[in-house]
Amino acid sequence: MSINIKNPDTERAVRTLVAITGETQAEAIEIAAAERARRLQADSRHARIQQLVADLQHSVRASGRTFDSDDLYDEAGLPA
Repeated sequence: MSINIKNPDTERAVRTLVAITGETQAEAIEIAAAERARRLQADSRHARIQQLVADLQHSVRASGRTFDSDDLYDEAGLPA
């Protein structure tokens, strides 16, 4: 697949990356795209975890049950 970039700002950004890193234009674009994809995937995972925690908190509150340290440990003081 071939990419033809016609955006002057993008071309300037790629040239800047190339000058700083010494990578080829293709390498600079590949690395930048891969790093952004990883960052977005991590953000997505973080958002899913936050939603799961929020759902759990809501469920616990809705149950009306309260928790204290007695719920965490058994009679011998070990984690329950």
